[in-house]
Amino acid sequence: MVGKKGRSGRKPNETGRVMRAVALYIPMYELDTAHLNAKHAKYQWFPEDWFRQFKRINGNKWQERVRSMIMTWTRNYEDHNMWRCECSGRLKKWHFKHEGVCPRCDKVPLEIERYKTIAEVNKHNWRDKVARKVDTPLLLCPTHNKPLKPELVVVAGVESKVMRCENCK
Repeated sequence: MVGKKGRSGRKPNETGRVMRAVALYIPMYELDTAHLNAKHAKYQWFPEDWFRQFKRINGNKWQERVRSMIMTWTRNYEDHNMWRCECSGRLKKWHFKHEGVCPRCDKVPLEIERYKTIAEVNKHNWRDKVARKVDTPLLLCPTHNKPLKPELVVVAGVESKVMRCENCK
C-alpha cells in the first residue's frame, strides 16, 4: 500500500477554506449485527434510511449538496419574507416583516418592500383602513410613501388621468 501508516483517513483541505464541524442531527436506530450463532449481541447504530439513500445518491459530495440546499433556501426566504436595509453584513442587512425600522441605520422600508406584495400591504396597512375601502388596491407613491389619488391633467389639449400623491403636486 502506498502512503504513510495511519494516514489513510481524512485528507487535508487544499482549497484554503476553513470549515468547522456543525452537528447535523440525523435520527438513528440500533441493530444487532452479531452472527446468528454468537453468544453475545453486537449492536451498531445506523442512520435512518432516507439519509443513507441521500448519501448513496450523492456520494462524497453529500455535504456540498446539503450546504447548497441550505444556501438556496435561505436566499429564497430572504427574498420573499424579509426586507433589506443599507447596513453591511448579511445578518444585519435583512429584517423580518415585524421589524418596522432598522435599529442601526434607521431605515424605514416602504410598505411594498416590507410586505413584498400589494395584497400583503392591503392586509397589514392599518393607517388607511378607516379612510378607504379594504377591497380597493393600495397604490403608494415611490418617493413619499403616500397613497396615490387620480387627477385629470390637460396636456396639449388632451385630457389624461395621472396618479399623484398630495406632496407630488
